[in-house]
Amino acid sequence: MITVNFENTDKDLCVICDKPTITSKMTCSDNCHKKFVEFCEGQYGISKKVVDQTTGISYKVPTKDIIEKGLRWKDLTNYPRWEENEVA
Repeated sequence: MITVNFENTDKDLCVICDKPTITSKMTCSDNCHKKFVEFCEGQYGISKKVVDQTTGISYKVPTKDIIEKGLRWKDLTNYPRWEENEVA
């Protein structure tokens, strides 16, 4: 089971193993980053339903992309549309 320490007030410590991180990242290594992504996908789902507020169109955005790339409004069209029968 993966545990994540979100209560860590020192922003320079890894949320997975509490080791020092470089340049204020949340994790200290590729291995800890992978565990963090797996934890987030387990907690929040593999994909998120994101609605473009200007068009009202919903898109299926991978949680991993949100973590690793961030999410910009103009990039939403790069993702598949959320089908109405899908569960969020």
